[in-house]
Amino acid sequence: MFCGECGAKNKKGSLFCAECGARLEGSEVDVTEKKEEVEGSKPKKPMSKKQKFIALGIVLVVVILGIGYKLVSDATSPKAIAKKYITALVDSDWDYLYQYIGIEGDHTFVSKDIFEDLMSENIDGTEISNFKIKDVTYSSGNLNAEVDFVYTTEDNSSEQEGTVYLTKQKDKKYLFFDDWKISNFNQSSMIVEDYEIKVLKDSTVTYAGVEVDKKYRDENQSNEQYDVYLLPQVFMMETTLKVILPGGLEVEDTVSPSSYYTSYTVNFDEDSLSEAEKTKITNQVKEDLTLLYTKATANTAFADFQGELAKDGLDLTALQNDYQELVTDLLDASNVLTSINFTGAVISDVELTSAGNLEIDMRVNYDYTVSYTSWNDEVSTHSDSDYNYVTVVLNYDNGSYYLVGVDDLMTYFSRY
Repeated sequence: MFCGECGAKNKKGSLFCAECGARLEGSEVDVTEKKEEVEGSKPKKPMSKKQKFIALGIVLVVVILGIGYKLVSDATSPKAIAKKYITALVDSDWDYLYQYIGIEGDHTFVSKDIFEDLMSENIDGTEISNFKIKDVTYSSGNLNAEVDFVYTTEDNSSEQEGTVYLTKQKDKKYLFFDDWKISNFNQSSMIVEDYEIKVLKDSTVTYAGVEVDKKYRDENQSNEQYDVYLLPQVFMMETTLKVILPGGLEVEDTVSPSSYYTSYTVNFDEDSLSEAEKTKITNQVKEDLTLLYTKATANTAFADFQGELAKDGLDLTALQNDYQELVTDLLDASNVLTSINFTGAVISDVELTSAGNLEIDMRVNYDYTVSYTSWNDEVSTHSDSDYNYVTVVLNYDNGSYYLVGVDDLMTYFSRY
């Protein structure tokens, strides 16, 4: 037997090398120790069914968690959010989009019903027939994302391109996942706060179909002539605004609140009047002017016929002064007006006065007859037609118009 350390030859059965003293391999002690090691080891028992079931369960849980994580991660990705958004627009799913905005605070003028009505009215008439999500681009340190998509419409089969813009929120979604919101469709981009409406005092205001309660009246800005209302929140969409003035005249307009247009003053102009109302006004003016001139040529006292012009209770001081000036000017004229009849009137401009009356510029046509004394002291007459521009002030009450002022009345009538 040879020593594994120094290579010296030793007698068979030796335990240690005679030269170096190292323990010899293959000695009886070594063989015995190895034999004891083998004999001391116990065979492994096979896993029980319960243990196998538990192990399998753990594996399944890990797999399910992994799959669930992947699914939620995909569902909360910018691509998935953009796809849901576009699908909601295509399907006119206003309920989903309204919930997505996440409106807080006073909902009076930003309710779901108002939102659905406005979206139906304001949405582009061109409908998407098909679309496909393409690439996503991140920017600002992955805080913003742009999702590109292509689409076709019902009236155009050619591919068109679009982009959905998203912003990563500060808080996580479900504790672990990024929360992406569409940046052009959230509360800050859809809502105007403290929208101001200025209107004549004691008018009734209806915004988006909701009558504005007096509790929204701003006492600091309102005065004896005007009421100023502050609506807590309104949508950034074209909205119908209706106003009934103190006398009952109705004004309807379309407003477009935005980050730049946060207030609106209710005005009244020619476009605010229907053709039927314009006809009613011109007929009333022709009748009233004919009456004024007829009484003026007869030098009739204003108090004797004012009841024919307006109802009791109206302040006719301005009209009375206008009438007295007309009487004086006609008496001083060299051509004496003997008769006049107003045959036509056309409205050119309409304004609302601070008193709530209508100030109207119009062209009036008339037929007239004058008498005059010629150079040889002969009295002659002349009849003709002409036109002039006048300004009338009308009070509106319960469907009727009453003349309360007039300016630029003609006092010269040609005999040629």
